[in-house]
Amino acid sequence: MQYYQSRRYRKRSKMSTLLGLSLLFTGSFTLLTNPGAKAFSLNHIQYVRLANTKPVFVLSHKTLYHVPNPATFFALGGTWSNVQSLSSLNGDTLGLPMVVPYPSGTLLKTFNAPTVYLVVHGILRPIATAQVFNQMHLNWNAIHAIPQIMSNWPVGSAITRPMSYWPSGAVLRQSGHPQVYEVEDGTLSHIISPNLFHQLGYHWSDVKVVSQLPYPIGAAMTQPLREYPTGTILQLDGHRAVYVDEEGTLRHIPNPTIFHELGYHFSEILHVSNLGGNTMGPPLDSTIIPGDPSSSPSPSQPPSSSPTPPLSAFLSMGYGYYADNEPNGPNNSSYLDLLNHANALSVINPVWYFVQSSSQGGWIVNDWTRSIPTINGEKNVQVVTKAAHNQGVLVMPSVGIYYNPSSGPITTPAEQKQLVQQLVTIVQKNDYDGLTIDFESQGSGNLSVSAASTQYTQFIQQLGAALHAIGKKLMIAVYASPYPHTIYNYAALAPYVNWINIMAYPEHNSSTPPGPTQGFPWLENIVQNALATGVNPGQIILGVAPYGHSWTYTNSGHTPNSYESNRTIKNYIDTHHIVPLWDSTEKAIVFTTGPLAQTPPAPLSYNVNQSSPAVANLQTILNVVLLQYASTHHLPAPPLLWANGYYDSETSRAVAMFQQDFHVENAQSGIYDTQTAQALAQVISQYQIGQTQWWDQTSRSFADLLKLALQDHLAGVASWRLPFETTNYWSTLTSLTSIWKP
Repeated sequence: MQYYQSRRYRKRSKMSTLLGLSLLFTGSFTLLTNPGAKAFSLNHIQYVRLANTKPVFVLSHKTLYHVPNPATFFALGGTWSNVQSLSSLNGDTLGLPMVVPYPSGTLLKTFNAPTVYLVVHGILRPIATAQVFNQMHLNWNAIHAIPQIMSNWPVGSAITRPMSYWPSGAVLRQSGHPQVYEVEDGTLSHIISPNLFHQLGYHWSDVKVVSQLPYPIGAAMTQPLREYPTGTILQLDGHRAVYVDEEGTLRHIPNPTIFHELGYHFSEILHVSNLGGNTMGPPLDSTIIPGDPSSSPSPSQPPSSSPTPPLSAFLSMGYGYYADNEPNGPNNSSYLDLLNHANALSVINPVWYFVQSSSQGGWIVNDWTRSIPTINGEKNVQVVTKAAHNQGVLVMPSVGIYYNPSSGPITTPAEQKQLVQQLVTIVQKNDYDGLTIDFESQGSGNLSVSAASTQYTQFIQQLGAALHAIGKKLMIAVYASPYPHTIYNYAALAPYVNWINIMAYPEHNSSTPPGPTQGFPWLENIVQNALATGVNPGQIILGVAPYGHSWTYTNSGHTPNSYESNRTIKNYIDTHHIVPLWDSTEKAIVFTTGPLAQTPPAPLSYNVNQSSPAVANLQTILNVVLLQYASTHHLPAPPLLWANGYYDSETSRAVAMFQQDFHVENAQSGIYDTQTAQALAQVISQYQIGQTQWWDQTSRSFADLLKLALQDHLAGVASWRLPFETTNYWSTLTSLTSIWKP
């Protein structure tokens, strides 16, 4: 066994090692409604280990469940004498690790059974009777209802008599006394001052007042080393790693797939400024069956209501017109991309169909490609579909509409049914592999967001069922912000679709101040928000936007210019021998063109009540100047200012940074005065900063996006749209991952 040192000198050593995590049981409880019921006996469980190895498993129905630590082992009724040593475990399946994805102290019950469980040290303890529940002074309103007790949640013996239980990390105060204590493994630590209390991250509302202190008082707490209930999910600010606290030991959850399959939710992560000196334990993952080279450290895939099977490689998708060399021309078309880069494509999503109202009433699905001349008697969709299938690429055309939920085309059940019938007919008639639905809601109309969301979900449910019944696939394109901010309820939609394509763009466009189309912090936030909904990462497709924008700013105002493809912008850079700046935070490039930027007039100072074009111009210039300075001096990229024209605290901070970087003398920090204006004019000339500012993503940007998707175990990426990409898009894709093929 492996031992971990305590994080505080006064605590006893803890055992937390590679024992294991899970157990299936077949008994049930009739508790709370039947005071005479007996707790399910754990004596029949078979504990096994491979001879001369450490990991211990519960063996049930030919499935092995790794027990995580001695505490769990003993709570399940295990004794070392009944662990059988076997010569081989190769014939058994490895199950999920067993953890309860709720912190100690949580009350749980299933929807359809009366049994209430208290999570104690990461173990489910059934409470035998309502009388015991009340005698423990538990709160009925605090019970969390869940669909079922999962097979990988360890269940211990029933609580048959009242017990005092406060999880580690609880803060208590005895009635009539001012001292506040933190619970720490059954002892109380006095928090010596209000300042320390706040340093620990507590709020006064967290303090529970008790008539008597339940535990003995130990050494006082003098340093901000906070305890957390076992099962608490922690993430250090500014870092991606997620940990679960297991009796004061932190165990890293290796990836979102495991996080999701174990039942955790990203919305329940506690963000902390430090990890409080916790000891680091082994990662929380399935243990490889010892001696079995075919075993995988990844947990087995549990049954899912999703129709999507697990994929062995990464999905690469591409939207485009796919019009057999028309109208884009033979040298600049998504159809040519299909022919030249089929090895790097899993699916094409031709934007062939759109929904419109019919002159006879109702709604019809229109195909704009019908006007394209036939080739050897075959229509455009036939030519492209055959070409894709010959190259092992699926065809899932996009069906689009900007619509008002209160006025069709899916407002009524009759409309939904009629539209589903049309779409299924189109798929069958043209031998498509499925459809991509791009229904973009313009608000919720006269409906509530909830009603509009339900309407959309019902339509997708019907369409998904109809397509899956004939062996076809369904993907939906959704906004990057999930319900309730939009109508797209990711979790409600997931069971009816194969993939959810999150349109992770645009962060900046012609309607916003300058910036990247998909800045990296923006992308990270989108992915985390999506995973927080509980959707399986294997259903998420991350949208790629291979285009950029430019904006022209003066002291009189600004002009947003049209978007340009990555391909066009790269050609412009190469032709004009431009050396763009790389923003290492946004993971995008920026450069300027045109006449020199106008120096904003001084003075300008803090004013959040009025927007000024001159301030917006100043903000835009500072973004480039500060990035140029950071790049020259090998410093981290500064935060990107939102050029809204309001001289806010961030603008003041940026001005102060400029004054410091460029040694502006006799200037008042954070105020754009005459001295600062003179220095800025010199820098504009020195760096040749133009009035027009361009932001774009490169293949380097795409590589970072792709790594993010791979790291978070997303299903794939979808480019909107081909042929906007550069040739390096394809080489980057194939060099970093294996492309899934049907």
